Amino acid sequence: MLILDYLRLGAGSRLLIRWNLDAADLAAQTALSDFVALCGQESVDVNAEAVDEQSTFCFDDMAGYDVVLYVSKTKSIHRKQLLTGLQDYVGRTTVYRLFDFGYELFELCFRMSKDELQNLNTRVLACAKACSKITITSDTGTDLVVRPDSLASWTSNHGDFRAPFPGVFPCGEVSTYSADIEGVLVADGAINMSYPFEFDPRLDGREVVLRISEGRVTDYSCKDVLIDSLCEKLFEIENANRVGEIGLGTNQTISRFVPFRSLINERVAGFHLGIGSPVKKGAYPDWNCRLHTDFILARPTIRFDDEIVFSDGKWTLSSGMTAEADLYVDAI
Repeated sequence: MLILDYLRLGAGSRLLIRWNLDAADLAAQTALSDFVALCGQESVDVNAEAVDEQSTFCFDDMAGYDVVLYVSKTKSIHRKQLLTGLQDYVGRTTVYRLFDFGYELFELCFRMSKDELQNLNTRVLACAKACSKITITSDTGTDLVVRPDSLASWTSNHGDFRAPFPGVFPCGEVSTYSADIEGVLVADGAINMSYPFEFDPRLDGREVVLRISEGRVTDYSCKDVLIDSLCEKLFEIENANRVGEIGLGTNQTISRFVPFRSLINERVAGFHLGIGSPVKKGAYPDWNCRLHTDFILARPTIRFDDEIVFSDGKWTLSSGMTAEADLYVDAI
């Protein structure tokens, strides 16, 4: 699915893989070998090279490739280099960044076709933009009301390359910003963070309760000592208690959360709140934060105005309207 559908590669295509994986991560190394071999079986001409923080790359060299794919686990070592190089890029080569590389990525994240995911994202975008209120509830106690901000931008992640931003995998998300958020969010799915941690991020049995007023976390609680301590330190940082993202997961074939820091968990169909650095375009909103933490729900019910649009792990939009995103952004 990734090779033929999302990357649009076929017999005679040329692919450059620039990978940065931990040498001790044998599963990821083996998965990379299998991926390269599978490309060969599809008659794709592959050049794979290891890169590190000191590696340079001339974007003029891309002309010989159909696709350039940066492969990593979690560490983002070439984000600035890519964004700078792609600023005025008008070539035919498409550029992507693939995170969470390993067998779980392929087992869980590439079962929806690119067209199917894009179609769902455009429908979610249209309905979300048109509504005046988003209500999120759950059996574990979430009762949250979000009023979309007419000045805020909407993003769409469906595995597309839009220069100057590389396409990002795994994909499946629509997001925006709003400060008009009131209620309680009980994160019972997982946590994802823009900074490293070593513990299992899944929250089943150790839920995090966030009480939110005017787009700020005013109080929190968690019975797990480690996560409670983490939240305490997190919310002491300037603006790290402000909601920066309203996230709607759209990859409906991800069937479980994974036990490591991962974008996979964020793409699970449903809802998450990103606390900290906001979805922004230009100077709006007029604040920032150096950290971003996603609190992800496991089994939410989502209403746009009075219509249930998500329940039991599926989007059920009655409207056939579609809309484009306002902003395509490199996620990490």
